[in-house]
Amino acid sequence: MGGNNPGGVPGHGDDDHKDDKPFDGQTFLFIRDNVFDNGTTPSTPPVWLSPDIVVTPPGGAPGGNPIVGEENVVSVTVRNGGGIGAMGVWVDAFAASPTTGWTPATAEAIPGAYIDVAPYSSAVANLTWVPITGALHRCLMARCSLIIPSDTYANPAVFDVMGDRHIAQHNVNLVELAQNQMTMTFGFMIVNGGQEAGQFFLIADHIEPTPNNIRMLEAGVGCTLAQFGRTPLRNFELTIGERIEPGADDAQRRERMMGVLAKPLRDLTPNPTAPRPERIVQRVTLKPGEARQAFLTVARNPETRPGDLHVMEISQVNARTRQVTGGLWIVLKH
Repeated sequence: MGGNNPGGVPGHGDDDHKDDKPFDGQTFLFIRDNVFDNGTTPSTPPVWLSPDIVVTPPGGAPGGNPIVGEENVVSVTVRNGGGIGAMGVWVDAFAASPTTGWTPATAEAIPGAYIDVAPYSSAVANLTWVPITGALHRCLMARCSLIIPSDTYANPAVFDVMGDRHIAQHNVNLVELAQNQMTMTFGFMIVNGGQEAGQFFLIADHIEPTPNNIRMLEAGVGCTLAQFGRTPLRNFELTIGERIEPGADDAQRRERMMGVLAKPLRDLTPNPTAPRPERIVQRVTLKPGEARQAFLTVARNPETRPGDLHVMEISQVNARTRQVTGGLWIVLKH
């Protein structure tokens, strides 16, 4: 893959490069956080919709669900907005159960690979991934690093997606509802990926398919022909559960997280006659690296057309700084 202006890097709009550009004499590596990202930091939310991270299951199409125990391909597109080539860029990735944040303890490492990225261009690293657990839904995070000249992430132990252009994530989970299924409960994790304790707002929003939102919605689900529902959801509810305790080792901890997320604490059935909420906000305190359970329950609108998509956005916001620290999309297909 290639192009003269990857992601619309500021100052790189012309092909002959006659204008004064700040990155002509260096590399400028980044992985897009969303379709509008051009490498500028901090990124503009949502930062969990990277189109540059794509899974292809064996025998399947790009964007499909991974198959456990078999070799899946994770394709990561790295972009170079600088005027010199980036030779020997290390690209690696991580997988986790649906989550708003990342820590090394909650992530499953995917083996990396080296690629070369030409000036003002892009290249794809195809990583082989054999999932070790049976969860259908996964969130993916990828990062890139160049040692000489130095063009890498600030801290290998912190996954700062918003503040570091070398790191991106794709947290979009498709859930299909059977025709007779009137409610759905989806489990995920809320994580403090920082190095300090803090209070956070956990926010659930239904993203309406307005003219201003439609491009973001289409890019997020990876399809310009997607049919988004115009009928409102009947109701939705957000619940925060118990803390997920660390295990004896990372593999056991991940297995325990997957099991917890597959079994909600209780059956949440929204009241179909209650007023439809526009937004739900919960407050939670998290220690550094702490992970807790959370559940989104949605009540279906029986007037929704088969095949319609409704997008629920979960975002985690630092209560002190009001900055978004993470999030994910849950896409309901009727």
